[in-house]
Amino acid sequence: MFVISSTSVAALLAFFSVAAAKPLAPAEPLTPAQLNAQSLTEGWTVYSNQTLDNGSILTLWNPPALEARDTSGLSKRCGSNRIECNDSHQPKSGPCSSLREQIYLNRGNTLPATPRALCLSQGSDQCCVSWANLLHANTPWATLINANDALQFDCVNKGKSGRALDVNLSDVCTTQCMSNRAEGCKN
Repeated sequence: MFVISSTSVAALLAFFSVAAAKPLAPAEPLTPAQLNAQSLTEGWTVYSNQTLDNGSILTLWNPPALEARDTSGLSKRCGSNRIECNDSHQPKSGPCSSLREQIYLNRGNTLPATPRALCLSQGSDQCCVSWANLLHANTPWATLINANDALQFDCVNKGKSGRALDVNLSDVCTTQCMSNRAEGCKN
């Protein structure tokens, strides 16, 4: 995994602040750079970036400082992966399929406790899988697969974003989302 230096983060912040300074018409779709600038403005930080062989960029995002929530009582009734699709922040199916492939390829790897979003950018399109609660350290990427697949097939392939409620990610009951932005996934 590639970790960004503080110099690179400063350069990214400078780049994204220029992109964020331009006003957008409401109907104009946001590019990954604009979505990332919005995420940085809202307190999210880049945990790591990796450029894939095909030129896509895989990004892990840290949320703003949050207090850990006790979800131990919820874990016993968790795991239904109830899907809700909606018409806001719809990702394109191409980047989501590539992100799905990356999750499968990395299923044996683990996620650190702090990132709460994994995004893949292809050209002007971006797809993110995110989750609402902090996870235990070393949660396997494989735990993202079931809800991710359901969101891809039930929502994204039909032109919508979505969230899966009551997802069990290594004994943390949470909501898992798929959209074109890193932030915004709530229980």
